[in-house]
Amino acid sequence: MRTLEELERHVGAPTLLVGVQRLVSRMDTRMSHRVHLGHLAHTVLRDLRLSEGLHGSIVEAAPWEYPFVETWYLKFTGQFELLDRLLQSDAWPPETRADILGRLGARLGPEALRRAYERLIADAPDNWSVRSKYVDYLERVKSYDEAVPVITAWLERHNRSAGFDYIFARTALARMHYLVGRYAEGWEAVADVVESHQAGAMGRAALILDRLGRADEAETLGQALVERYPDLVRARRVLAELYWHRGRHDQAARVLKAAPQRIGFSDWRWTIAPAFGEVFGRGSAPDALAAFSALLGQGVGPFELRELVPTIAEGGNHELAFKLASALPATGFNDLVLRLDAYRNLRAWKGRAEALDWLRTTVSRQLIDASGMIAYDQEEFDLVWELGGDPGRGGDADFAWLMRAAAWVRQGARDDVRRRALADHYQDPAPGHYHALGRFLLGLETEQTVLRLATDAKKRCEIAYYVGLRSEAERRYADASDWYRVTVETGQSRNGEYSWAQQALTRWEGRGTSLARLASDAS
Repeated sequence: MRTLEELERHVGAPTLLVGVQRLVSRMDTRMSHRVHLGHLAHTVLRDLRLSEGLHGSIVEAAPWEYPFVETWYLKFTGQFELLDRLLQSDAWPPETRADILGRLGARLGPEALRRAYERLIADAPDNWSVRSKYVDYLERVKSYDEAVPVITAWLERHNRSAGFDYIFARTALARMHYLVGRYAEGWEAVADVVESHQAGAMGRAALILDRLGRADEAETLGQALVERYPDLVRARRVLAELYWHRGRHDQAARVLKAAPQRIGFSDWRWTIAPAFGEVFGRGSAPDALAAFSALLGQGVGPFELRELVPTIAEGGNHELAFKLASALPATGFNDLVLRLDAYRNLRAWKGRAEALDWLRTTVSRQLIDASGMIAYDQEEFDLVWELGGDPGRGGDADFAWLMRAAAWVRQGARDDVRRRALADHYQDPAPGHYHALGRFLLGLETEQTVLRLATDAKKRCEIAYYVGLRSEAERRYADASDWYRVTVETGQSRNGEYSWAQQALTRWEGRGTSLARLASDAS
């Protein structure tokens, strides 16, 4: 199924559906094909209705032949009591019970979760895979010292003959010591496995050497890591972090820019940004801005660098996040997108009034007048109303008012002042499908009326989205999912509605729950 793996790299691309259709045409009803298609439907197509049907058919036709599918489906459909009973049963292998425990997660509460992990480990003391899941959990909740004896208890029973598990355990122990500043202990834990040349061990060792003041050794090891794993973004992240720590921003930028394949937005956000935040999050703005400038000088785009800013903001340094975001260059609507990022951080730092004043004086009058679509895209729904003036009527104003109506719906249709403004504007029919769609969102036009206006692909994309939006507002999630899928399947990727439908489907996919449960939770 290498084709499937290739398809997953293109989530959101309008050509994806064609690739999926060709792949499906070569499938049949065998279980392995259903498993692959169910995965594709959920994580790539974001089609929750299709995903639920496929996974349900697997569970019914081949119960427990695919334990991962079974436990996923039980969580997806909200069968938590059954999951809990399965967790308590010794009939299932430790790996399956660990998977169940991961599905139950926070529902158990921290103490019950710890007891369940400890019971699993007691049943399978030599199983590093099970034990590592507990270590990962303790790391997520920042209980680093609590994780140390969990790891050392396994290491007392195993040596190098355990292969990669031994390397992973040693590296995990080093990481726990590193995270609490015990760098000497961290080096003692990892030094024994550096010669394995496993990427995680090499990277952690390089960072620890740097903290121990052995900068030259750290750099040598970091360079060796990149040479051995040139395609691995995590390897380049380590070497860049070492250079950033030493103020060698140009070298850090060159390391990242020299990746054989362009580093994707996701890797900038989730792989590189944590290292950037670790180095600059509590430091001075000039250093961070110098690192930004070096990356820009190497040709890294502003929207890649944009992915580094949220980590700074999440660390509470909104002043630095604002200065970084406002330093990114762009033109046209892209400039407004970046200015909205800066606005959010200035709002968190200085307050809403000052941030709004800054935005109005920074963005051109032309962009402010056309800002509704970008503000809606960025889910700044108040700005859809507040940034520009009265749109007027007719022409471009029809779309501006549609954005106001959609923003009002997205905010729960609770603002009576805005409801009255919309009711006044939309009280009478007028030419144009944007006006009709605004009336539809207010309940003044029927679904059949607006669907008749879908006379070309662009209008089909737009109309399907707003029909889906109203369905979602009315908690008809199955209908909304279908309409958002129609929006995406038009392939009109230049339309905002195409992206907004993708975003809605992605939000739901990330919830890990069925459409029926989404509707129930919203009621």
